[in-house]
Amino acid sequence: MNADLLNIDFTTLGFYEPGFIHLEVSTRENLNDFNALASNPETAHLVSTFFHEYIHFLQDISTTHGLLNFIHAVEYLKNANKQVTEAGVAHFETPLKITNNSNWLTNNRLMHIYRGGENEGKRVSYLGYKANKEEVETSKGEKIIVPKYLVKCYDHSAQTITTCHFGSKHLKEYMAHAVQNQYAPNTIHDDIPYRLVELIVEKEFPRLARNPSLLVALCDASLMDQHPARLFFRTLERMKERPKRSFKEVEAVYSFAFKNFSFANEGKKEKVDSVYKDTANRAIGQIQDSLKADIFRPNVQWFEEVLKEAMQLRIEHPIFFTQLVQGSKKFSPLFYKVVSRLGIPFMTNSDQKGFFLPPEKLKSLNINPYYPKVFQAICETFRGEKKCVLHAFCETRTDKKVTDDNCLNSPWERVNQPELCPYAQMWKTWGLAGLKPSV
Repeated sequence: MNADLLNIDFTTLGFYEPGFIHLEVSTRENLNDFNALASNPETAHLVSTFFHEYIHFLQDISTTHGLLNFIHAVEYLKNANKQVTEAGVAHFETPLKITNNSNWLTNNRLMHIYRGGENEGKRVSYLGYKANKEEVETSKGEKIIVPKYLVKCYDHSAQTITTCHFGSKHLKEYMAHAVQNQYAPNTIHDDIPYRLVELIVEKEFPRLARNPSLLVALCDASLMDQHPARLFFRTLERMKERPKRSFKEVEAVYSFAFKNFSFANEGKKEKVDSVYKDTANRAIGQIQDSLKADIFRPNVQWFEEVLKEAMQLRIEHPIFFTQLVQGSKKFSPLFYKVVSRLGIPFMTNSDQKGFFLPPEKLKSLNINPYYPKVFQAICETFRGEKKCVLHAFCETRTDKKVTDDNCLNSPWERVNQPELCPYAQMWKTWGLAGLKPSV
């Protein structure tokens, strides 16, 4: 598995890990009292950083493309687990080379095309774009032709022309940047990846770029396609065909983007709502299948509730991303409603102290919100990592000592202990007890 796909959407101030439902704010401050942080001029910026990463969480659970991150992570684990358990030997080589029997390599290649590249650029000028045809082969030898969007820019720092592989990353980062700026005006981010959408639209269809909310709507609509860049550029090209049309309302952007557009979904052509609902149900099915033991039931219930509430939020407030802020340093009533219904996912500070706010409906449920990070920890084991990625978090527990040397060198060995840690619980549940990587 390529390391750059199932990892963080990184900034120096914080990050969100798509597919693993975890965000981090890079501070040693406690993050359990946002009112206190906001009222202190020295820590108020942390609320803004949290908000930026929380936008990524909302994108992950409320868009078709976002949900693919979670599905992709679980499918990797399923394929890796099947390959290891069916090999019939006690030791397996790492990094594990996943076969394409279930099209995981095909889907991984597609996800890279959808997500875009890792280019950065502090200040650039947009010069144009083109769509190259990429050929992706399935496990049956069939060829899938997918457009890969390349954006040409002039990098003012390097004083050279550069090409950026444009994808969902740039759409997501612009949305987070723009909505964060509504809350904290004059927040500065680099042009790539954060402002590239704005630079493109300013040249391709300037009238739309006058209102950031319209651009947020275009990005959000694009994320409802499995291949967001395709819908983004398709919509811009259609807008250019109608140069006199004035888009003044956010709703008009969504309506125009989805008009006469069928989404490919496992060989069928469907509309946006049915594809999103189907993808959400697939994600729920994945976690139900992965966490069948009774000990995981509260977390399965939490995931189901969050995704179902996100679907309902789309029905009740389809343009909610543009309605989360009421003014400078002031969230809207809808934002607080969203937090009440969806909660705040597992969140850590730079000292790895964890925080979590469950949905209001589930506040009495005993949820372990770091379980998706255990998925990540086992992913890392299959990729050759010795240390459990949750070690630093587990070290922060003050009630009792829960870590040992195995956490740093061989977490899979903890399956033999009387009290199983979350990593060992999943390792055993997935039939991996007695199996270990060759290290």
